[in-house]
Amino acid sequence: MRTNKFVTTGILILSMLIISCAKHTMQRNIDSVQIPEPFVQKSNALFIILDASRSMADSYDGIKKLSIAKDAILGINESIPILPLKVAIKVIGMAQQPLADRIEMVFGPVVYSKQDVKYAISSIDWAGGQSPLNKALEELPEDIRSIEGNIAVLIVTDGDDMDNGQILDTVRKLKQHYQDRLSFNTIAIGNDAAGQGLLKQIAWVGKTGSKANAMNAEELKTNKKLTQFVTTMMLDSAPEQIANVPIIQPEPEQPEPQPSVKEPIMHEPQTKVLSGDTCFDSSKWTIKPAMFPYLDKIAELMNEDTSLLLDIFGHTDSSGSSELNQKLSERRANAVMAYLIKKGVSKNRMFAKGFGDSQPIKPNDTPEGRRLNRRVELNLFR
Repeated sequence: MRTNKFVTTGILILSMLIISCAKHTMQRNIDSVQIPEPFVQKSNALFIILDASRSMADSYDGIKKLSIAKDAILGINESIPILPLKVAIKVIGMAQQPLADRIEMVFGPVVYSKQDVKYAISSIDWAGGQSPLNKALEELPEDIRSIEGNIAVLIVTDGDDMDNGQILDTVRKLKQHYQDRLSFNTIAIGNDAAGQGLLKQIAWVGKTGSKANAMNAEELKTNKKLTQFVTTMMLDSAPEQIANVPIIQPEPEQPEPQPSVKEPIMHEPQTKVLSGDTCFDSSKWTIKPAMFPYLDKIAELMNEDTSLLLDIFGHTDSSGSSELNQKLSERRANAVMAYLIKKGVSKNRMFAKGFGDSQPIKPNDTPEGRRLNRRVELNLFR
């Protein structure tokens, strides 16, 4: 449930708070932050999943990655406006044994308090074991059973040594069940391209609205990015009927310098639907040579811009059994991914899934409908 009860004054208040938080130059009452206009509360709870596995014990830029993760969460904690919230913190890792899959709810769900969250996060000082993020996500329905309203899930990790396919599949299932009640927000620690790619995909699949909320911890050191991240995660634009009071608007920002080279793809996804008849022979998953030039272009774009990610979805018509159609769609999606891997694209930047005959775009009772349902969808985004 979204509420409009808590509209108060001035986006400048939030900006001033974040400036002081980033610079650490002044003491203030950390409970004094209020919702900036013209925004209203979107999320009624914050569920934090913090990676404290063995890779988070490594250093990045001379600082332990777990420390970077904790600092990022503490910065967000300081910057959340006064809201009636519940909060929970779950830690993956923090195990003594290198191969242990430990998951622990270390805090909540309880009524949100900045001081309590600060204490709970500061108390996490050990990194070890595996990174069972998918298991933590699978446990989410039970963890949030007692929480009402919209829930912002915040995942903070380096993304190292994780099963991308399983994780993204679990996020998709959660979004399908909870829809806009659940949003996924991610903070990447370090500079591992595969890990950052996974987190961007999680944020895109798990977004609420049109904007995916994924950033690197380095970005959150700037006031502008921290404000943007917290606002996207916790707030929503105020409806027109309550936005009729004078609003203090921030000074317009100067446009950032644009790169001299043209970007190959925009931020919104680019979807290409390929006819199964064009790509594959009937009941086969070997790619036809006619598709090589198009797939080569996809590989070229992704190799030039390592921020690009790709979803590959295979579909069939309803001819044959559902079991065989499911396997055929999976094999076709995997065949496309294998081709792109041979062209130099990292597997960790792609997600392949078959849907069998479960998602027709046309009725299967005509030859034309069946032809259109035999397809592969390529969804390119960053």
